[in-house]
Amino acid sequence: LQGTGQTLFDQKKEPRDVAEAVVFLDEHDQYMVQMQCWHESFANLEENGSVIAGVHIEESQVKEKVEELEELWVVVNKTWNTLHSQLIAHKQYQSWSRDYEVVTAWLSSKENIVSESYIGHSLDEVETQLKKLEDFNQSFKGPGD
Repeated sequence: LQGTGQTLFDQKKEPRDVAEAVVFLDEHDQYMVQMQCWHESFANLEENGSVIAGVHIEESQVKEKVEELEELWVVVNKTWNTLHSQLIAHKQYQSWSRDYEVVTAWLSSKENIVSESYIGHSLDEVETQLKKLEDFNQSFKGPGD
């Protein structure tokens, strides 16, 4: 961790799509599993260090190490939480971006229907245009509406 907790969590790369964002989140969640596994060891070190500090000749050094350990644990947890929030935001953005592309493509494909000024010169042509418009309107409704 090199004193800051940063190296464990450094993610230089941002997810490029939803699937990659999910992979990044899964990997990040594994860090929390590791942290939880080590939490009892950290707690025991803190507790034993406090006991030893009260009776050992190196009391000040032990207290200092216990404080460093406590600070490092806080930094690691804060760093994990910060990155977790960022990864969730990236996943939400990637999901939104994907949905945006789908909706934009669909709207673009329908644009000519609503922007067409030609209404037809015969009954068949008018009925064809009405059918296109009805199909367009129907595409806004969900199944069973």
